[in-house]
Order: sequence, then C-alpha cells, then structure tokens
Amino acid sequence: MLSVKGRKLLVSFIKLLKTEMTRPEPWGIFHISWLVAAVLLAWALKRLKGEKVTERVFTIYGWTALILETLKQFSWSFTFTEAGGLVFGYQWYSAPFQICTTPAYVCVLYSFVKSSRLRSYLRAYLAYFTSIASIMVALVPNSVFTNEILINVHTSFLHIGALFVSVWLLESNRVDARQDFLGGYKVFFIFVGIAQLLNIVVYNAGWLNGQTFDMFYISPYFISSLPVFDTIDRNASFAVFMLTYLFAFFLGGGLIAFAQGARDRLSKHFKQKHV
Repeated sequence: MLSVKGRKLLVSFIKLLKTEMTRPEPWGIFHISWLVAAVLLAWALKRLKGEKVTERVFTIYGWTALILETLKQFSWSFTFTEAGGLVFGYQWYSAPFQICTTPAYVCVLYSFVKSSRLRSYLRAYLAYFTSIASIMVALVPNSVFTNEILINVHTSFLHIGALFVSVWLLESNRVDARQDFLGGYKVFFIFVGIAQLLNIVVYNAGWLNGQTFDMFYISPYFISSLPVFDTIDRNASFAVFMLTYLFAFFLGGGLIAFAQGARDRLSKHFKQKHV
C-alpha cells in the first residue's frame, strides 16, 4: 500500500499524464506538422551512410516510442472516480503488441543483433511491412486522436515516426528487395505467430473480464476491426481470413518493393541519359 504522500504523488502524476488539449483534427495543423517534420527529417538524413547511423536512428526512435508507450499504458490503467478516487484497471484492448508497435521493439532489438543477414531482414520488415499499417494510420488518423496531450504525442510519434523510419530506409537504399524481401516477410510471419499466441493465451486465461484483446486484429475469438477484413472474418472461415490477411500483407509489401525498384530504374535511366 502507498503512503498518503506516495498516493498524492501518484494522483498528481496521473493528472499530469492526462492533461488535456483540443482534440486534433485529421489534416489539421497538429497532424500536418508531424507529417512535414517526418518528411523533412527523412530528407535531411537521406545521405548519411553507415550502420552506426542506422543504429542511432533506430535507438532514438525505438526507446522514445517505448517510453511514450509505457506512459500511455500507465495513464490508461488508472481512472478517476466521480469522488476523486483513483482506480486501477488494465485496458487489455490497448495492450502494446499491434503491428504499429513492433517497429519500436525491432529498433531497440536491432543494436543487440550482430548478424548482418538478420539485421537486413529486420530493416526489410520495417521498410516493406510495418509501413503498410503506418501509412494507413498516418493518412487517416480519425480514430487515434483524443483530447489528451500524451496520447496525441504518443500516437503521432509511434505511427508517423514509424513511417519516417520506413521511408528513410527506402530512400537511403538501406534495404534491397531482391535479397531481403522474403526475410522481412519471415519476420512479419513470426510477429503474427507471437500475436496469435498472445490472443489465445490471454483469452483462455480468463483475464479479460469482458474486454477485447485482439493483437494484430487476428484473434479467433473477436471479429477483426480492420476495414474489409472484418467482412471476411464474419463471412468466411477463420482459415480463409488468416490466409487473406497474410497474402494482403505480402502483396502490400510487394507493391512497396516494386515501387522502390521502379524508382531506382528511373533514377538510373535519367542519370545515364544526362551523362
């Protein structure tokens, strides 16, 4: 049990985390500022070469995202009663293992990985697969903005920051689709497996008390909330749903890899033409 002083400090800290602001509008000044900052930063860092640069960028993004995620989890786990009391209750639906949170884990893990091949697979995962989810949230953030400063900063840094990492990797030629695409998909497949294992274990452990727990939005116990996939989930077998999900990400990542290759071919063509 906390002392009276400790409880007062906790209440003050939670109130600070829950400091409010006007809820940002999609494509309003708050949203656009984050997008512009990400584009400018990716452009500014484009010409910096070497693994040390990659490690530094990943370390800064990864640890910052994890700190913000921890603060968010802490804030959302406490609510105030009408009488001003503080109640703890973990929000299982917001558990931090969605595809949009995996870039933070990958970026932190990256510095500890010594294998150059595995590093290339991790970069490919960030460039070709997490970018799909990041693009969707960064361009259509209707459901992620709230009236709390922390949550808005967290979701902007997490999603738009992850998109910056993906674009930066592609623009600075730190990924090679011909060599690394399938390796990146293997990393995605592993994360999908971990997410599904968590879905099964947490649901059957009886911890949810009526809450939703749907990591990667592929739980066999809840209808997916992803557009289009929710319809498939309702009307097809779970096996068909999962195969469609896996193929959709393979196709989406493939399109990004194809666009990267097309850009490189055009760039090479114009350089040769002006020699």
